Amino acid sequence: LRTVGCNCSEQYTGDFCENEPDPCLDDPCYEGVTCTRDKSEELGYTCGACPSGRTGDGVSCADINECADPADNNCPQECENTLGGYKCKCRPGYISNIDECAEKTSGCGQRCKNLAGSYECSCDPGYEL
Repeated sequence: LRTVGCNCSEQYTGDFCENEPDPCLDDPCYEGVTCTRDKSEELGYTCGACPSGRTGDGVSCADINECADPADNNCPQECENTLGGYKCKCRPGYISNIDECAEKTSGCGQRCKNLAGSYECSCDPGYEL
């Protein structure tokens, strides 16, 4: 009895090279994006959606600049784009709001209400400033 063997093309396996290569083994999708084998696609696979804060086709994903459109962020002064998000910054010469009440620097003896850039003292019922 004589058996015939096959020399398989690259990545094909099996006695008769019947097992097609899995295109997802080479991690063709962007880091963290799921690769799904899909014979109906020309490449033989599809990639899932890009991670949050990024845009693209799943093979390549680019950071979304949330600072480009003020509607995409809630920064009252300056916006700094970060990888996958953004952070708000103060313009030169300004600092972020300090809660004088929480820091106990207001000098209020009884009640303290924090305001943007300031604070307001008030008295307990029955007392006056």
